[in-house]
Amino acid sequence: MIEEPFGSITLPSKLQNLYLEISEHLRHRGRFSLPQHLRLRIEQFVDRQIEYGTKIIEKDTVFYRARIADVGSNELFKLSEMGAPPKGKAASGRINPEGIPYLYLADSPATAIAEVRPWKNAEISVGIFKTTRQVKVVSFNSGDQLSSAVTFDTIETPETLSEVNSVINGLVLKVLYFSVPAHSNDKHAYLASQCSGQLIPDSKLDRSSAFAGGTPLLH
Repeated sequence: MIEEPFGSITLPSKLQNLYLEISEHLRHRGRFSLPQHLRLRIEQFVDRQIEYGTKIIEKDTVFYRARIADVGSNELFKLSEMGAPPKGKAASGRINPEGIPYLYLADSPATAIAEVRPWKNAEISVGIFKTTRQVKVVSFNSGDQLSSAVTFDTIETPETLSEVNSVINGLVLKVLYFSVPAHSNDKHAYLASQCSGQLIPDSKLDRSSAFAGGTPLLH
């Protein structure tokens, strides 16, 4: 579900290396724990997204999912095959760990097709999905704006400095782990973003099924 692309941001190498430590720890030291100073960065990010990024997707909103056919095949996928992968067979994604199925949808057919990285003359099935009711989500594309309380007069107060640090923290994490494309052969590229997603409590999300699928189309 795409809203607006993140702007172009150049990070100082010292700051970038500090945040890349999150990924390096998850890759090479431990999948299920982080040192306290690194975990606090992710928790701060998640807390801000929950506070400023919780949104409602209205009933009857349309989304799309694409699946690319095997080499040499031009068969459409069945409607039953256009949903989330079966349990245990889901590949690692930007938010879901390997084996845990999530349904990834796009707001346009073009975006859905681009996400599967098709080769020339590839056959692609595009499924049309519509929400059957309102759905509550946490958007990782929000929370980047400072509040109106941040002014030149308040810039040095503890409250303002805390907010500025929180916004910068979120921007850096999004640049490094949510907007930079990952190499298809790097199966550990999404560990940091997966860690962030898993920290959102179920009480803040609507994880139950709320989508109805339409007939797949061949593009």
